[in-house]
Amino acid sequence: MDFLLPVPAVFAVLACHWMGLFIIRVSFTASLGRLGPRSAWGQDLSLGIVILLLVAWLFVDVALCAAILALTQDGLRFGEAFLFAIACFTTLGASAPARTDFWALAGPLIAMCGIFIFGWTTSFLIDCTHAVREMRHVSRHQDGGKH
Repeated sequence: MDFLLPVPAVFAVLACHWMGLFIIRVSFTASLGRLGPRSAWGQDLSLGIVILLLVAWLFVDVALCAAILALTQDGLRFGEAFLFAIACFTTLGASAPARTDFWALAGPLIAMCGIFIFGWTTSFLIDCTHAVREMRHVSRHQDGGKH
């Protein structure tokens, strides 16, 4: 049964990340609407807020993954599970030891999850920068090209 748990855990972490991106997108749109039209500084601040929130949410993703691992394996401390999860997310498991068959399966699944999350996050950031660039373009045309 322990072998089957990492599979739904991947979907749980991906669902958590999707929820985070949804919340961050709403926050970005609101901050860009409030701060963006005023100046380029406001647009950059909105983008900075997005980056800060994304970094924080990536820690939430890793913590959720670590919590699932800690609940699965008896006697595993959360800190050990967090280190294993972050190693798998960021180095594709190269620095995470596979002590048992469970870990040998969990590591690559977490690494796959990390690949999706970092790719998804990158495309989200590119979308946000396009929104800022579009707002700058629109504001230049509205101001007669003074910027």
